[in-house]
Amino acid sequence: MADFSLEDLAKADAESGDPDANQSNDVNISEIDQEEEKSLLERLASIPSALKDAYTGEGQEIEFPEVPEATDMGGDAPEFVEGIIPNFKAMMARDDVGKLEIFENSFKDDPRWGGGFQDKYGNPMMIWNNKPYYVNKPGASSQDFGTFVGEIYKYLPAMKVMKKAKNVKQTIGLGVPTYGATEAGSQALESQMTPKTTASKDRDLSDVASEVATATAIGVGADLALPPVARAISAPIKAGARAVSGGKVFPRFDPQSSPFILTQGQRTAPLPDSKAGPTPKTTPELEEEDVLRRASGTNAEASMVIRGFDEQQLDQIRAEAQTLQSEFGSGSPLTNLDQTDVSGVAAEEVKDIVGRQAGDVKTRASKAYTDVRNAKMPPKMTVDGIRTNVESALNAVRQDIGITNAELVSMPLLKRELQFLQKLYKLTGKEGFKDQPLKQIHGYQKRLNRTVRSAEQGSPEQLALSEIKKVFDKAVFDGIEDGFMYGDELVLNQLKDATELYKTYIGLTGKGRGANSAQRAANSILEKVTNPDYTPRQVANVLFGHNKFAPNQAVPLVIDRLKSNLPEDQYEEVVGLLKDAILEKAFSGAGKSGVTRSNIVNNYDDIFVKNKAIINKLFSPEEIPRVSKFRKDVMPTLWAEINLNPPGSAYTLLSAMTRSGLMNFAKSIPIVGSDIVGAVEGAQQRSQASNVIRQYVARSGAPLFSSISQSATRPEIVETVSTDQSPSASSILDSIDEKTRQKILESYPQ
Repeated sequence: MADFSLEDLAKADAESGDPDANQSNDVNISEIDQEEEKSLLERLASIPSALKDAYTGEGQEIEFPEVPEATDMGGDAPEFVEGIIPNFKAMMARDDVGKLEIFENSFKDDPRWGGGFQDKYGNPMMIWNNKPYYVNKPGASSQDFGTFVGEIYKYLPAMKVMKKAKNVKQTIGLGVPTYGATEAGSQALESQMTPKTTASKDRDLSDVASEVATATAIGVGADLALPPVARAISAPIKAGARAVSGGKVFPRFDPQSSPFILTQGQRTAPLPDSKAGPTPKTTPELEEEDVLRRASGTNAEASMVIRGFDEQQLDQIRAEAQTLQSEFGSGSPLTNLDQTDVSGVAAEEVKDIVGRQAGDVKTRASKAYTDVRNAKMPPKMTVDGIRTNVESALNAVRQDIGITNAELVSMPLLKRELQFLQKLYKLTGKEGFKDQPLKQIHGYQKRLNRTVRSAEQGSPEQLALSEIKKVFDKAVFDGIEDGFMYGDELVLNQLKDATELYKTYIGLTGKGRGANSAQRAANSILEKVTNPDYTPRQVANVLFGHNKFAPNQAVPLVIDRLKSNLPEDQYEEVVGLLKDAILEKAFSGAGKSGVTRSNIVNNYDDIFVKNKAIINKLFSPEEIPRVSKFRKDVMPTLWAEINLNPPGSAYTLLSAMTRSGLMNFAKSIPIVGSDIVGAVEGAQQRSQASNVIRQYVARSGAPLFSSISQSATRPEIVETVSTDQSPSASSILDSIDEKTRQKILESYPQ
């Protein structure tokens, strides 16, 4: 590489005498100070590493690496003809943010354009056909090649001039004015194409002049350093080494992506806040959409367009809700979300499963006990076992509950049982009292059961009797392990099986004595589930609540009981049915309005946040986030169900003025006439409705950004739209008679 300094360049320029060397007044390299001189040399030296970083993308941060570049649109991209002009303009812009501005200006009225954005690092992004794309991702790509080709186009005239340079003196003499003029023209062109991006850089004329001078010095220096054969590509290389970036021109890209189709307003507006209310976050686009949906003066066809879109959007949401319920729940068609009473049907199915299993267990337990009692050598309970359990029963009533003799006057059933136990306790202390067969113990258990049922429901007397029963039930259940029961080993094993079955029955039916209010509440629910006297609706209300999801807080205990006492396949079936009903409450509210956006969004906290104890018992750790994501996906669509114009608001007044004729003054204007006004208003509203949903108009074509170099070599093609291709224009013209049409043409200023 040849050694040179900026002073040498300036001196050679002044002494060259070349008339072309003094034709430009844009730059004067000799005015650059020493500090800038050092900077220029450093930038020249950094060209190789800058090119390497640009090629590899090293050191360039990106927020969403999974989002593709615009050059990878594939079949989603516009047709070649409609993309050639914006592509060529983008090639001429070095700044990626500026490229985005060009695309926005070119496609802002296209149905597929969804807006321009920047990530947190300032990298420009765009939404096309409801999908995000980076304008230019770090690393070499087709977009970078397009910029490279664009620089060649801009520097072609300069390259032709620089071919005349035969030595250092001529290179300097020709390069200073030629590169200066080219760079100044390039910046002027980019400024004209990207006014917002240029303005964001906040540069004055001195800054621009400095940049032009810097670029000129780099250009001349590179030509001196590179061999003649490489000069044809030196300008694009130098441009690639200059890093340019616009400021925060576009809003922050917040990927509130939704798998559901969105209107323009829904896609670009902040998410509605049910706590703060929708008004503070409304946008002009949302208000326009609300008018098209609800204002009485809206053109019928325009209103049908957006209402049809809303229905299609809701169909997608309902389909996803049904998919989640089918996947997480039982999969039964009887409890699909489109059924009338999902929770009632689910409760009926649960009653059938649990009740059938409880009945089966009871039958098996009874048969096992009968076999044990009828055995040749039935099990017996020792005297010590009887005495110990009688003492425990008496203490449970006298000490634990604290029943006094004075209270026993009004508790005849309890008084009788206590007197019997006191006599039995005395008998166990006398000689001659023998071990008692299991049949005798079972007989006493049956008598206790009848006595408990005879006592007043929920009374202290019934509570005390239940405690006595609990002691003797435990004596039978645990007698073998405690050493109180003995006998033939085979018969004892049968007894173990029988007691386990009976425990299962007690657990399923809630007939056991609860140690606290929560357990007693769980017993009450299980009794309703297994007792045929309770209706499925009664069971549904206690499990899920009447309207909103307001289950009994003992439901988690009920779920635990069912898990412990049902076979695994039956338990999974019950869980699926419970989830069916819960998701119906989450997505449909009380069930009357069906699956709606508002129900999905507003019910989530009440069900999945406030009732975590129940939800975590039923839903897996993978399922709950999916329901949460579904709610998040629905959030942007919620605007379709929010009435931005309550009674008495501006839209209501506007509709009233329209109906009263106060807004029809234009119809009295000569020449124009009421027919034209009506046609224009209707066409305008239809056009607005189309714009609202425009991103979903079906389009197809070749990739827009993947053939930049080819598009640059073709002539500009301007596409015109005839009235045959424009429904709005055709509708307006068709509604105007020939006489009126002629009046309009004559009145138009020539």
